[in-house]
Amino acid sequence: MRDLIIFLHSAFAAVEEQRPEMTAAMRAYRLHDTNSIWAGAQAWCHRYRWLDPLTRPIQALKTRHVRDFFALPLLFDALKDAAAQGG
Repeated sequence: MRDLIIFLHSAFAAVEEQRPEMTAAMRAYRLHDTNSIWAGAQAWCHRYRWLDPLTRPIQALKTRHVRDFFALPLLFDALKDAAAQGG
């Protein structure tokens, strides 16, 4: 579960937006997830969603040094949206 979260977070930090490639990668992961890792990652994100509003002042800086913080809402939204789409 942590590897999935780190992968997604790192990818969002690198591209700084939701891209079709990310959507495809997440869809493929969910299709092949036989151990409920995706659900565990969703639960983790739900528990730690409070980090997004806490780090908004840092995210607003929009410098390359805050990419990890800027990736948080993208990560949380991707896992939330995937759940809403039946994933």
